[in-house]
Amino acid sequence: GALGAVTGALVAGPRHALGGALIGAGVGAAAGGLTGAAIDNSEKKMAVRQANQRAMALQDVVALTASGLSDEVIISQIRNGGGVYNLRADGLIVATPTGSTAYALSANGPIMHPNLAAIVLVPVAPHALSNRPIALSDDCEVEMTLTRGRDAGAHFDGQAHITLQERDCITIRRSQHTIRFLHPRGYDYFRMLREKLHWSSLPPAQ
Repeated sequence: GALGAVTGALVAGPRHALGGALIGAGVGAAAGGLTGAAIDNSEKKMAVRQANQRAMALQDVVALTASGLSDEVIISQIRNGGGVYNLRADGLIVATPTGSTAYALSANGPIMHPNLAAIVLVPVAPHALSNRPIALSDDCEVEMTLTRGRDAGAHFDGQAHITLQERDCITIRRSQHTIRFLHPRGYDYFRMLREKLHWSSLPPAQ
């Protein structure tokens, strides 16, 4: 992508930034990811389906309908913490701070600083305006159950895909693995946001 905590160097100067990082003139920043397991809880067992599938994501896990018919109902709850949503929407995004400037941002999710130990739940096109994004501690374990939906699936950073049917459950927790980014010396997260989101830009003069 072209936005977010991952892209710390300008396109015009990637070789210069890489060279500085290799000689130690860079700033390190650690980021965590998510791991998820999809469990087949449906009464209709299909031999061609693989239950208990697992995948990992750095940015987000998205439960989404491919048909775009807005008929998906997702029950989301925090293990040992009670229910959160009985959500009717096109989908639900579970994002890390790194992923908060990706798909979650386009769904009106909050921008989370990379140093936050948090995850955020962001509904995709919810039917009720009261369904809002919710930030949680990253030690929470999130369970999403598909109670109704067609052509649904779980997508891990848009790379790994798991087909979902009614009554399937996805369990998402913080991964034990982390990744370290190298940013150029002088890197400023908020300056990067100002530049890429054009917060300081003025409309062109008429």
